[in-house]
Amino acid sequence: MIYKVLGELGIGDGGRLIDLPGGHTLILLAALLINPNRRISKVELIRDAWGNDDVEEAQLYKRVKAVRDLLAEIGRSSDLRTHARFGYEVRVAEEDIDVLLFQRLVRDADEALAECRVDDEIDCLRRALRLWRGAHPLSNVPTDAFHQEKVALEQRHKRVAVRMFDLEFARSNHERILDELILISSFYPSDRRLCEQLMTAEHRCGHPAEVTRTYERYREAFAEETGSEPDPLLRNFHFAVALGDESAITAARSAIARRTGTRPPPAMAVPRQLPPAADLIGRGEATAEASRLLRQGARTAAPVVVISGPGGIGKTALALRAAHASSDRYPDGQLYMELHGTTRGVIDTAEILAQFLRALGVRRLPDTKAERLSVYRTLLADRRVLVVLDDAADGAQVGELVPANPQCAVLVTARRRLLEITGATHVTPLRPLRHADAVELFCETTRCAGIDVTDDPSAVDRVVGLCGGLPLALRIAAALRVRDHPRPTAELADRLASQGLGGFVYGQLSLARASADSLYGR
Repeated sequence: MIYKVLGELGIGDGGRLIDLPGGHTLILLAALLINPNRRISKVELIRDAWGNDDVEEAQLYKRVKAVRDLLAEIGRSSDLRTHARFGYEVRVAEEDIDVLLFQRLVRDADEALAECRVDDEIDCLRRALRLWRGAHPLSNVPTDAFHQEKVALEQRHKRVAVRMFDLEFARSNHERILDELILISSFYPSDRRLCEQLMTAEHRCGHPAEVTRTYERYREAFAEETGSEPDPLLRNFHFAVALGDESAITAARSAIARRTGTRPPPAMAVPRQLPPAADLIGRGEATAEASRLLRQGARTAAPVVVISGPGGIGKTALALRAAHASSDRYPDGQLYMELHGTTRGVIDTAEILAQFLRALGVRRLPDTKAERLSVYRTLLADRRVLVVLDDAADGAQVGELVPANPQCAVLVTARRRLLEITGATHVTPLRPLRHADAVELFCETTRCAGIDVTDDPSAVDRVVGLCGGLPLALRIAAALRVRDHPRPTAELADRLASQGLGGFVYGQLSLARASADSLYGR
């Protein structure tokens, strides 16, 4: 890029800008560059540079020579053309001056729009926006001579930005465009549409306090510029976000969308798939650790929290307790899937995605796994969702299901540590319950069924000892004691000592699959 107009005026080659003079020479250069490839009369150039017509042409010739000398420093003196008895022109290729390249990229975006090539349209618009180095063209040229041209460029700049942001909104790419929105909104603080877009993006990215600050900046800038109050729809949106009133937020955003002619935000399905969480005994520190990891603040990637340990140690119960405790951190839903990694073979990822997409409101499922994965990531791109994967076989079963959005999180249980998942955090390994906690769990489970077993503490100690401090074994033993009531606890202890837990059936739960070895983690 040789000539730069969209921001401070600058010329240079190879990334090096040369020092520019001030005064009439700078204004003359600006007049030629803001109208590239157009013949400009001597009278018009004199009027632009000096502000009136009462200037001898000799003064113009002197400034034209100074401009030609500047261009010679970068080997471009031939770009300045003289048109005899008329005036001058800077003849330059589109790729050598930002204002022409900006206009060409916008034309390319228009063509992409007409042909429904959304990716190409977004790419052209983004490249066009990146050419701007500030809010105002020729911002270092002290004159009002080009006011009309500058206003026209600024208006087009805003329209291109709004168009690109709307396209990204349609794809739920709020996180991706937030920084660009903040920058361009700062260029035009009283622009209502940019303010609407920025407030929407900040809300969807989980920054309600920023929504308030953005609204207040807009209100002050708008009042200073017009002397009137801001748009009531923006005020309603601001109040709804400040109060955390989701129904009012949806209504305000829908009203804004109707006024602007954009598609109203779709009603989001909010899955709440977590099974009930059982009361935990003796797992206070582990629950606090898992919850802390799920609720951690600023992060650059979705956290993957892994709870590992042998069968029956209480991984699922801990995961559900931590997930419920952290659910307010993920208001857009909680997805849950039993992966059966150690019991029924690996579940195909395509089937997992199918169930998750249905829960997220997708009615027509894509056919291939790649397409389902793309839709899954798109739907979670601007949502705060917790994904709980129970009983994973290995890291490969989990890796593809990790959202790209850092506002989401994944909580996994597995028999072993999943070292294949880059960046995963492992909760401190669970140990068998202490004897006192194991006794409390056994007695509490029977007590919930209306049976008090504390009258025979020695028998309870024997049963608890045979369960090895494993929560699952303790719950199964308590279920057997309830089923066989009023047979005494001592008899249960004798049977467990001779037969183990395998082979018993309680209600619909087959204990034949729960061998003593799996329960004890051997």
